[in-house]
Amino acid sequence: MAFIFMVSTAIAIGILYIVARISGRPFGVKAYWDQRRRPVAPAMRPDAPRAPRAQDVTDIEMREIP
Repeated sequence: MAFIFMVSTAIAIGILYIVARISGRPFGVKAYWDQRRRPVAPAMRPDAPRAPRAQDVTDIEMREIP
C-alpha cells in the first residue's frame, strides 16, 4: 500500500510539474509560498467583507406559520 501511495504521489507531482511548465509558471515550494503571500485585491476575494448598501439592509418581520 505504501508503494502504491508513493507511486501515485510521484505521478501527481509529475502532472503538476508539466502543467506548471506549460503555463509558464515556476514549480516549487518557494514559488507556491510567494504566490500565497501576495495580497489579493478585495474585489477578487469572494470572502472579503464589504460595507452594507441600502438595498442590502432589510427589516425582519415575525409571522406565525399556521
